[in-house]
Amino acid sequence: MNNILKTGITAAALCMIPAMTTTAFGQKKEGTTKSGAHYKFISGKPSKTLGTGDLIELNFSLKVDDSLINSSAQQKAMTGQATEFILPANDSSNYFNAPVPLDGIYMMKKGDSAVFSISSKVFFDKIGMPSPDWISENSVIKWETKLTNVQKASELDKKHTAMRRMNSNYLKTENGLEYKFITLGNSTRATQFGDVMEFHLVQKIGDSVLGSTRANGQPAQQMINISRQPFDLAGGLILMRAGDKAQFRVAMKEIIAQNPGQEVPEWIKETDYLTFEVEAQNVKTKQQAQQEQQDRQAQAAAQEQQSAADSEQQILSYLKSNNITNYARTSSGLYYVIHREGTGNAPLPGQTVSVDYTGRLLSGKVFDSSTDPAFNHVEPLPVQVGKGMVIRGWDEGLLLFKKGTKATLYIPSNLAYGAQGAGADIPPHAALIFDMDIVDIQ
Repeated sequence: MNNILKTGITAAALCMIPAMTTTAFGQKKEGTTKSGAHYKFISGKPSKTLGTGDLIELNFSLKVDDSLINSSAQQKAMTGQATEFILPANDSSNYFNAPVPLDGIYMMKKGDSAVFSISSKVFFDKIGMPSPDWISENSVIKWETKLTNVQKASELDKKHTAMRRMNSNYLKTENGLEYKFITLGNSTRATQFGDVMEFHLVQKIGDSVLGSTRANGQPAQQMINISRQPFDLAGGLILMRAGDKAQFRVAMKEIIAQNPGQEVPEWIKETDYLTFEVEAQNVKTKQQAQQEQQDRQAQAAAQEQQSAADSEQQILSYLKSNNITNYARTSSGLYYVIHREGTGNAPLPGQTVSVDYTGRLLSGKVFDSSTDPAFNHVEPLPVQVGKGMVIRGWDEGLLLFKKGTKATLYIPSNLAYGAQGAGADIPPHAALIFDMDIVDIQ
């Protein structure tokens, strides 16, 4: 969606009406949904004909009171494309994923016209955003909507299945992309818009390889969204299933024509083709992909928590074995010892601290220093503190120290470089020690 003029708030935000089913569909042409949106059918009547995965096209005008904020006509003037999208499931996780209140759309069928409205106060309360100054609590947000076309998910599946066949010659997708299947896999499930596909890709012009996912051993991953852009690869990927191999190509003369004035390397001829060799490895539903992402995040968080506990124990063992008892600990698990107290005030977030330092592992190995000529940068390091410009242990530690302070930081791995480590000298999950001298605060 485009930015709403004068405010910077996006039209997408104004479209985030929570979608719920109405209390009753029946024959009522006017009523209120559970989300608080009022509906009034101008033509047609409430129905239950739409389903998840259907491709819909609609015309809409988004207004605040009588002021037009956004519309499908404005979008088409800018993009040349109608407003269309695949219907997500009509549940709480998708309440905000539509240019018109989703529960309202689900009440419509092709040819219906309706107006959906909600008070601005209720709307902004529901999306958890403050209302912009130019919209009063008494304003009404309104969507004038007409559902112009519907393609059922089952119809899309049949069409894509019919196009998925072995052929000796190249055929064309709806967006002009030429395609030819090399191998058909055994999957019986048609790929849906919104699915996430993992695939290996080799990109060529003629016999020249421009890139390959196999070079790094990691397949590409892409959510398959509907696209009307000419020659968009998504128009070919939607035809594929797990295990399929296919070739897609675009004539270079078409690409050159679409990019007038762009310099073309001499070795590329208009008679050449840009070719994509694709092997679909796996296809997941959007929900499966989201769940896997959540599982990975949870696993990473658990690993980081365990790493932090292990790293802190290593620091405590180090302090004990070296008879260091005058240390302090912050709530995050950062340990420090002040050897000489400075003067004045500690820095505030955003100030620049100039610091001399030497960094080492618990083993004693020095990996960096601003005072040792062997590391080729013998000068204090300026750091804007509290802004995430350095590792978290530094950001937190430097805010503790006044000008002239000499101190040592003992940083657990979760406040340092974590599971990634840094270069050849700092291994994964390493606790770090930094001897510091605060030279100046600006």
